[in-house]
Amino acid sequence: MINIKKYFVISLYALVLLYCALSYPQQFMPDDLYIHLSVISQWISHGNPYLFDPQHQFIRPSWHFIWATIFNVLDIKNVNEYPIIIYRIQEVITFTCVSFAAGLLLKIIKKNVLLIDTFIVGWFSGVLFFLGTGVLFESWFVRYGCTYQITLPFSFVVSVCSMKMLINRKLYVYDCAIVSILSFCIIKFHAMELLYTMIFIFITLLFYYDKFKKKFYIYFISGVIVLFSILTFIPDIKRKINFSFNSDYIFNYQRFVECISGFIISSLVISIILIIAVIRRNKRSISECDDIKPLFCIYIYSLAMVLIPLPIVSNLFRFMPNYDMFRFYFGSAWFLLLPVILFIYFDSINKFTGVLLGYIFVVLLSSYYLPFNHVSFNNFKSLQISISYNKLTNWNHENLKVVKSYMLNSNYSNKSHTIFIARSDISLMINLLGGFTTFSDVHVNKNGNMVGVVRKTNINYKLPSGYKFESVPDLFPVDEGLKNWLVN
Repeated sequence: MINIKKYFVISLYALVLLYCALSYPQQFMPDDLYIHLSVISQWISHGNPYLFDPQHQFIRPSWHFIWATIFNVLDIKNVNEYPIIIYRIQEVITFTCVSFAAGLLLKIIKKNVLLIDTFIVGWFSGVLFFLGTGVLFESWFVRYGCTYQITLPFSFVVSVCSMKMLINRKLYVYDCAIVSILSFCIIKFHAMELLYTMIFIFITLLFYYDKFKKKFYIYFISGVIVLFSILTFIPDIKRKINFSFNSDYIFNYQRFVECISGFIISSLVISIILIIAVIRRNKRSISECDDIKPLFCIYIYSLAMVLIPLPIVSNLFRFMPNYDMFRFYFGSAWFLLLPVILFIYFDSINKFTGVLLGYIFVVLLSSYYLPFNHVSFNNFKSLQISISYNKLTNWNHENLKVVKSYMLNSNYSNKSHTIFIARSDISLMINLLGGFTTFSDVHVNKNGNMVGVVRKTNINYKLPSGYKFESVPDLFPVDEGLKNWLVN
C-alpha cells in the first residue's frame, strides 16, 4: 500500500512540475511585470536601476537584485527569457510553500500521520490555492507569479511554523531558521505579507492564551507594538494602510465579487461544518479539543482576511485599506482548511482523495454554469491559457527589435549616460532593454490617500550630472490596445 501511495505522490508532483515547465507568465502592457523587468534589466546594464527614478530607491529592491545577479552569473542576456524563467521557478516555489504549510498543519493536529499522507494533503492544498485565489478574472499566480509577491506563499509557511512553535512552546532550530529566513525575505521583498503573519499569530495567541505565563504576554505585546510601529513606517505598508478615524475609504463591491471565488466561500462553509462534526463525533466540547484548535485559528484568520476590507469591519477597528484592498483576500489561508479537515474526518486517503476531487469538479462546474460568481472557472481558465504563450502576452517582439536596433544605432557615445524621452510604450521597451527613460509611475492621491497609479512620460525630473536627454521618434504606430493607456 505504501508503494502505491509513493508512486501516486510522485505522479501528482510530477504533473505539477510538468505544468510549471510548460507555463508562461501574463505579459500584458502596461502591467507591473514591465516595471519589474525594467529594474532587473537596468540593474544588469548599469548597476543602478534607480538613477533616474529615485522615488523607488528604498522600496523593495532586493528581489530585483537577486534575479539580476542570477541572470548575470548565468550570462542570460535575452530579456524575453527573464519573465519565463522567473515565473516557472517561482511557480514551483509557491506550490512547494503551500504544500509544505498544509502538510505541517496536518502534522501539528495529527501527530502520528504518515509523511506520505502529508504530501497528498499538501498537493491538494496547492491545487486549491491556484484554482481558488484569484484577482481580476485570473488565478493569483498567473497575475503575480512573476513579481516580488512570492512573499505571499512565504507568509503561509512562516505563519504555520510560528503556530507550531507557539503551541508546543519550543523553539525548534529548523523552524526558527525557516521563520527567520522567510521573514527576512518578506521584509526585503514585499513587507505587506508580514502584516498578515502578525494578524495570524495574534489570533493563534488568543486561542492559546492559557498556555503562556503573563510575563510572556508582556514581552510579546511589547515586541509586537514595536514591530508593528516599525512596519507602519515601511513605505510598502504605510501607503496601503490607514489607521484613522477619518477615512474616505469606499468599499469596491465589484472587486470583492472578482476576488472571492466559489472555492473560498464553499470551503469556509464546509470546513466549519466538518470541524463541528469532528468535535461532536468525539463527544467533546470545543474547549477540550486542543488537537482541533489549530483549525479554528486558521478558520478565524481566513475569515478575518476576507472580512477586513468590508466597511463594517474596517470602520469598527479603524483599519482602513488605502487602496488595493483586495490584497487582504490573498492572505486568507482557506485552502489549508478543507484538505486537512477532510483528511481528519475520513481518516482514509482513498475517501479523502475521491471527495476532494469531486468537490473541485462540482465547484468548477457550478462556477461555469451558474449565472453568478464565475471567478473559480475564470481562475481555472487562466491557468489553462497560461500554457499557451501567445494568449498571455501583447508583447510585440518585432517592435522590441526595432527599439533595440534604434538604441544600438543611435549616435550617443555611452547609453549609460543617456536619458531617453519617448512615447510611453516605447519608453517601456527601452526600459526593458536596460535603458533609462523619463517614463515613471505617478501616484494618484485623494485626500492624502493613494488611490492608484498612472504611468506617464515626465520630463520635469532633474537631469543627473553627466547625463543628457535624447528624444526618440515614434518608431512604429501605437498599438490599438494601448491607446487608452498612453499618457504623455
